Amino acid sequence: MIDLVAAEKAAGARGSPSDEIDLPVVECVLVVDDNAQNRMVAEGHLRAAGYEVVLAEGGERALALFRERAPDLVLLDILMPGMDGFQTCAALRQVQGGADTPIVFLTALGDLETHGRAMASGGDDYLTKPINRTELLLRVRSLLRIRKFSRDLKRSYQMIRYQRDALAKEKRLREQLVVFLASDLGTPLATIDSSLASVIGDPLLPDEYREPLDVARRAGASAARLARSLLDVNRSEDGALTPVLSDVDLPAMLEELRFEAAGRAALSGHRIALKLSLEQRTVPADRDLLRRALENLLENATRQAPSPSTITLEASSFAGAYVELRVRDEGPGVPTAMRARIFDKYTRVESSPPESVRAGSGLGLTFCRVVALAHGGQIWVEDVVPRGAAFCMRLPLRSQAT
Repeated sequence: MIDLVAAEKAAGARGSPSDEIDLPVVECVLVVDDNAQNRMVAEGHLRAAGYEVVLAEGGERALALFRERAPDLVLLDILMPGMDGFQTCAALRQVQGGADTPIVFLTALGDLETHGRAMASGGDDYLTKPINRTELLLRVRSLLRIRKFSRDLKRSYQMIRYQRDALAKEKRLREQLVVFLASDLGTPLATIDSSLASVIGDPLLPDEYREPLDVARRAGASAARLARSLLDVNRSEDGALTPVLSDVDLPAMLEELRFEAAGRAALSGHRIALKLSLEQRTVPADRDLLRRALENLLENATRQAPSPSTITLEASSFAGAYVELRVRDEGPGVPTAMRARIFDKYTRVESSPPESVRAGSGLGLTFCRVVALAHGGQIWVEDVVPRGAAFCMRLPLRSQAT
């Protein structure tokens, strides 16, 4: 979880006005005018309204006071000796904090050209002399509220950015940990598999032990496949998964898959059927990746289908340019609203009735999508009438691998 206190401090350290909201402050207005009477009138109106006021008789003094006091708003006369209001405004905008400080010009000139120059030089508003108390306070109050809103918005943005960065860092660390674990699992799983194979192959092993050991070996193989899928999904997200293509004899590979899956399926009361309708035997593919993707689809179907039932592995030509692979089951199906999300990492899709859940690691189907996309293909889910789901993978017969 993200430490919000730490987030607050970090946002403040990046320049966020973290103390403005917590402690009430008296807002400060810098009045710049070479006429002493005008300064006194503006000061009286502002102090009566509860503002702190600092006074400057010219541009040079205004710059010094701005650096010293960091006022919240500037009232700036235009016609002044030395630096006029336009030059002073431009200089204030270059001072630290001056870019977002409201500047209101005070002028006795009422022509449109002067007003246009005031806006073009960086002013936020202007007031004509003599100063009207109500108009002055309305403009000042409005601009200060806008300034506060802008600062609060910036502070919120900094907080959200910090939280986003913290979440992204936490996600990266979590993914790295999972990848390290998956990598380290390879050796012990291989040792377990070879040990079980050695025991199962012993002709003196009693028959009542052979089947549970075989089940354990198949479970270990499934775990090893899951670990490899996780690594491949991570490589795909990093742009490092590149399929090694060759001309794969599809009927031969599918028959091999059917034979191996049939042994596992028989233990749970399922039957694996194979249907082929191909115009071309070979497909350009990474045999290992494609085989593991189909193993995941068959394992998913076996987990979802009721017992006894038939799981069908199909391959057919499509439009003369593609091959379509389907794994059909008679399970609870996939709700239409969830069909796009089911290929996302760690997704569990609940069906009706509620106890029917397409559960699992949440990585097998993600890996299948990675394989399909890496070959320039696509994957989706269809309904099976009267019941069930078909996971469909379409691959091009000409190489479009990424």
